[in-house]
Amino acid sequence: MRQTLQTIFVLSLIVCVSNTLFPGKIFAQGKNDTIKTENISFHEKVEGFEERLAAGEDKLAKRTKIRLTGYIQAQWVHCENPAIFPNNTFMIRRARFKVKYQPVEGVIFVLQPNFSTTGIVIRDAYVELHD
Repeated sequence: MRQTLQTIFVLSLIVCVSNTLFPGKIFAQGKNDTIKTENISFHEKVEGFEERLAAGEDKLAKRTKIRLTGYIQAQWVHCENPAIFPNNTFMIRRARFKVKYQPVEGVIFVLQPNFSTTGIVIRDAYVELHD
């Protein structure tokens, strides 16, 4: 009997000390409310991120309506005899860029300027219409 009382006393002492040192860690009843609150908060954050992601996708779709392509034609001249041609040269003979813009489905505006050594000329400018 005395040993049982001592065991109960020691266990009670352990529970009291651990409850004092670690409040709310032993009994899970108050913890359930905290978990529910944290879970709701987490879901609200996820929904907020989903809304921001959808808005970002819309902005990206608008930006992908403009497409820029092109090429550059360069030339390097190297002469072994400086009497014939005194300098080695590098030059850009031509640079062509092509800009496509699609404001709505089925309509595409195209502009292609040509930047050459003789000047800047519009090489192509047209509108594509698709059904």
